[in-house]
Amino acid sequence: MKEKISLCGFNCGICPGYKDNLKTDKNRKLVDEGWKKFHRTSGWIYKEPYCEGCFNIPEKAPLWSRCPIRRCVLTNNVENCGYCPDYPCPRIENMIYVTKKIATRTRKSGTKDDFKKFALPYLGEQKLEEINKQFITTIQNIEFQPVNTHTVKFPQDLNLETHIEPEKFIEALQYLHSTLESISTLHWKTPGGREQELKRNKETLKFLWIIGRYGELITNNGEPLIEITAEKIKKILKYGKYRTTKKLQELVKHGIESNSIEDKITIKFSKKPDTAIAFQEYIKKLLKNISERKAYSKFWKADMTVFK
Repeated sequence: MKEKISLCGFNCGICPGYKDNLKTDKNRKLVDEGWKKFHRTSGWIYKEPYCEGCFNIPEKAPLWSRCPIRRCVLTNNVENCGYCPDYPCPRIENMIYVTKKIATRTRKSGTKDDFKKFALPYLGEQKLEEINKQFITTIQNIEFQPVNTHTVKFPQDLNLETHIEPEKFIEALQYLHSTLESISTLHWKTPGGREQELKRNKETLKFLWIIGRYGELITNNGEPLIEITAEKIKKILKYGKYRTTKKLQELVKHGIESNSIEDKITIKFSKKPDTAIAFQEYIKKLLKNISERKAYSKFWKADMTVFK
């Protein structure tokens, strides 16, 4: 049978439920019994006569239109998960974990033919890894300059009112500006990759905004830090522990270190600690005369003309 790779790596060409392979009542009965036994479903759980796969884009896929992986692939404009700059992500890792469990179950309680029908079509990890490896190798050979399309240049002749030395404060602001700019800059070379990275960058900037907006400036051994509770992040952004940890790890790439003790999270700007002070002063200045929405819009562009 011809290989047909789905958006998440399944080989629909050898799937017994795919339209090219499900043509008789006998075929349907075999799928019904196999999925009950090895996939532990209620059997052929779909009312449609067969599965058309999830790659009939942009047409609606009747069986898989609600699949989160399919939505993610379409949103990020990639052919399948193997062509994604974030592969492997938690969604596909969970899919791989489930299909491996099904494969183990089928191998133990079924025949070789059962394994071929009800496990092998869904073991797509190796195929996705092959695609991703080739994808990464290909884009590495493409000439591409990092892109930043919206950051506002750092202003001159600032009018500062601060309790620290103006020269140090300007240096801290400049460092904050370059940090925000580095978060916003796009590095991926493919349209889908850039779209994915832009989405991730926006989330990282929003995460940093929430820390600065609702965190408290503290000192530890004379070093300024910003402290916020995990509960506050969860309440505002709906982030659990895993997602919060991932976002904190992303900040490290931009020179922002973090530490978590129980429910308290602290961040610091490792190269210029005074940036923590400038960060909160900047947010206060943004919020002084405009709405939070407009303030965040300026923050996202690293617009520091509010100090002029």
